[in-house]
Amino acid sequence: MYSCKSKLDTYSTSAQSVIANQSIDFQANTFLCGNGIVHAPGTSVVAIQQCGEYFIAADVVFTPTAAGAVTMQLYNNGVAVSGATATVQGTADEAATFNITKAIQVLCSCNCVNNSANLSVSFSAPGTVNSANLTVFKV
Repeated sequence: MYSCKSKLDTYSTSAQSVIANQSIDFQANTFLCGNGIVHAPGTSVVAIQQCGEYFIAADVVFTPTAAGAVTMQLYNNGVAVSGATATVQGTADEAATFNITKAIQVLCSCNCVNNSANLSVSFSAPGTVNSANLTVFKV
């Protein structure tokens, strides 16, 4: 019988316009294995429901609507994850590639405390997400 550690690869190849700090949607899952990670295609949140250490990689091509510094940020439960940013000096209407890699620890939950992680990715400026890929796996 086949079993695997929890892992997810999700992506979006269709352009989506976003406002500043709006979480980006991931349209489809390449694979979703194990029962510790949950993602509904077409939504922005990836839920990690089992404790452990997880590796996260986000790669996004983004076109800002105005020139200036643009930051991509990984969030966990609505809070910025320290060290999980990528900043580019953007040019209006010119695509740039953003990459984040980060390891996080999800603590075990109990009946009175829910330590699930709800991950999302957003940008500090408005623009167009041209393509996006997010990979999460338990290490």
